Amino acid sequence: MRKIICVLLTLVLITVSSCGGYDSDELISAVRELAPKASELYSIIYGDGLERSETPEKNGSYLVTDSRYQSIDAIKSAMREVFSEGYIKVLSNTAFSGVSSDEGAIAAKFTERDGKLYVDPSVTEDFGAQRGFDLSEIRVVKQNRFKAIVAVKAPDGELEVTLEKDNGVWKLDSAMY
Repeated sequence: MRKIICVLLTLVLITVSSCGGYDSDELISAVRELAPKASELYSIIYGDGLERSETPEKNGSYLVTDSRYQSIDAIKSAMREVFSEGYIKVLSNTAFSGVSSDEGAIAAKFTERDGKLYVDPSVTEDFGAQRGFDLSEIRVVKQNRFKAIVAVKAPDGELEVTLEKDNGVWKLDSAMY
């Protein structure tokens, strides 16, 4: 009886442990696919990555003329394809809500008025430039069926990036900036 229980427990442990992970190639491919999209969105949120009018409005914002993004909803839709819901909340503070703390306040970078999208590039003008990444050197640090951490080589070392599985699709759940 003990032998049967031991065999059954061993089979259960093997089954449970094999369900926890994913093929490393799947995660590495996901990062390679998401990184350029994330870079584009970071350039929009933290940089000056959208085409805009040359003349500012009275309040210092500029009319967005970029045909790819004509509304806050369009930017949010692109973000949902790349980032987890939790990480979108972080990015949305800078982009759409603004942030206030003891150290100061940052206004929302994007606003809509009369059905048109406006950007205030001064909101993020002091933010640092994006890092470059060597996407040929990615390694899986930890993984289970819901989350994974991968290490991506950057000029200043290695950055650990968290991914989250959302409806069967891996999405970035931490900064890759």
